[in-house]
Amino acid sequence: MKKTIEPLRAADLRDDCNLEFLPFETTTDLDILDGVIEQDRAVRSLKTGLSINKRNYNIFVAGWSGTGRTTIVRSIVNEFAARKPTPPDWVYVQNFREKESPIPIRLPPGKGRMLARDMDEFVSFLQEELPSAFRSREHQEEIQDLVSDSLSEEQDYFSVLSQRAGEIGFSVKSTKNGLVTVPVEGDKVLSNKEYEALSEEDKKRIEERRRLLDPHIHEFVSNTRQIEHRTQERIKKKQYKLARSVVTAPMRKVRRRYSRYDGLKEYFSAVIDNVLENLGRFIREEGTPTVEPNGREFTDYRVNVVVDNSELKGAPIMAEARPNYYNLFGKIEKKVENGVYFTDFTMVKSGTVLKANGGYLLINTNDLFAYGSLVWDNLKSVMRYRQSSIEDIGEHLGYLPTSGLKPKPIPIDVKIILVGPSHVYELLHRHDEDFRKLFQIKSEFDYEMGRAEKNIVEYARFVATTCKNEGLRPVNREGVAAVVEFGSRLAESQRRVTLQFNQICNLLIEADQIATEEEDSILDRRHIEEAIRQRAFRLGLVEEKIREEILDETVFIDNTGSAVGTINGLAVYEIGDYSFGKPSRITAVVYAGKGGIVNVERESRMSGRIHSKGVLIISGYLGAKFGQTRSPSLSVSLCFEQSYGSIDGDSASAAELFSVLSALSGLP
Repeated sequence: MKKTIEPLRAADLRDDCNLEFLPFETTTDLDILDGVIEQDRAVRSLKTGLSINKRNYNIFVAGWSGTGRTTIVRSIVNEFAARKPTPPDWVYVQNFREKESPIPIRLPPGKGRMLARDMDEFVSFLQEELPSAFRSREHQEEIQDLVSDSLSEEQDYFSVLSQRAGEIGFSVKSTKNGLVTVPVEGDKVLSNKEYEALSEEDKKRIEERRRLLDPHIHEFVSNTRQIEHRTQERIKKKQYKLARSVVTAPMRKVRRRYSRYDGLKEYFSAVIDNVLENLGRFIREEGTPTVEPNGREFTDYRVNVVVDNSELKGAPIMAEARPNYYNLFGKIEKKVENGVYFTDFTMVKSGTVLKANGGYLLINTNDLFAYGSLVWDNLKSVMRYRQSSIEDIGEHLGYLPTSGLKPKPIPIDVKIILVGPSHVYELLHRHDEDFRKLFQIKSEFDYEMGRAEKNIVEYARFVATTCKNEGLRPVNREGVAAVVEFGSRLAESQRRVTLQFNQICNLLIEADQIATEEEDSILDRRHIEEAIRQRAFRLGLVEEKIREEILDETVFIDNTGSAVGTINGLAVYEIGDYSFGKPSRITAVVYAGKGGIVNVERESRMSGRIHSKGVLIISGYLGAKFGQTRSPSLSVSLCFEQSYGSIDGDSASAAELFSVLSALSGLP
């Protein structure tokens, strides 16, 4: 019995959604969706990656944009982060031995800010108390006593020198320029004029006597220098003792709070030593200018809090929307003063990698790779060595460094979560050996699901959730059915619906606007379908122009009658997020020869790889059909008429085969 071929009816191209099994009037009667729809594979993979706290178990979340993957990832990561302990604060303090290498200190959450405040109070205390203590009456009297004793001892030596000078025939005077020796004749001290009036022989005799006095003068000078040095040392010790007593009191309080944390005991000792070595910073004569402008002379004693988790509960979750080098890894800021750039360790700023330390960092690959390979390479380095350094980008590019600072690196324990398309994952996995090692978990989100009843229930609940979150009108049963049918259209299947929920959300927002204009309180099928029509109208200018060209017979398409070797094909055009079909006439010309199939599109470089493959399959089919006993003397020319763009896809192969068979057989 010959099988009849039934024409395809327009009604068969869609499967109307029947929601009789789900009793509700509007979406206000439905429960809000708590969780995700039909993404069990992705969710289980993601939870596995988040549960494994080992190196290299970073996660790549793959899938189409609009499937809610970022929202779902954030929701699940929030659950895991809430169960983890709050990570420590990180601060940088001055390295008094190597000032170009500030020291990182790890502190419990909230202690970084407290330490910074306590050190500021410590410095303020010293600025007030050290000058006050040094200018106190008791201290001044002690210093004066030491100076008086020194002057008395010097006077005794001067008396001895004067006596010996007198015995030799000289008088010794102390002036502001030093000691002056004046010759004495009898009981009379010679003036310069009288000395010049003497004979050369008398002058020579006086100078010979003066040479006898030189050793005594040298001895006196040596003794007075020793007295001055000894006095200065006594004054320094007195000042040092006083300063230490002033410094130790407030530092004892700070040490009690923080010395048990690694690195701070040594730091506090270094601070005390540095203060005592630089008392001039704190004690200056009134009116004396500061050594450093803008209060920078006390910067050495400040604490730079680069990671502050004082207000955090659980592990941090950071998402970097602009993952350039400095936003991710931090920077060393600079200031300009009097035309000169300067920086110090307090201008070291952390990036999101450090802020996410102990938690999770989410980055979209589209954003990440927009900033070049340097950012990606440095991110891999952070994951490999599990430490992060803050430095100028010039260090990596081989330029002359613009900062002398090289802060010591901070240990890193952060789980990186990359979110991107599946093809990006494939490219990285194939061509980047480090990626294969560092990202052991792939969480892939599906873009569609079956139209089973349980899934349709979840779909309806998603509509209800969207209406609530976006402040939209409720949708009735027929309206939800129209949304499901639209989801099937996007999935290009009667048995499946799309999981690209941004498209559904946008449709509901546009339908709600139509209901607003019509002053309706509920969204129904009419609003949904009108929103679809209006969207097609907004985006359909090119489709309309092509239709006009066909009607004007600028583009030749015959839709009545029959022809040999000619068939109408339908090319799918995609312009942005809008797709439509463009009719094209496909022509096959057959003639004697051994050229095989000539693909005009390929010869003119307008054929895509998939289309070229389809033509080769047709060639194989013809060879198998007609070339079993001898080689066919056949040449075929295949052409898409009036085609001015690239042709690709495998659906054209069937239409081309039909036109070839028609040309061979002479049947229309």
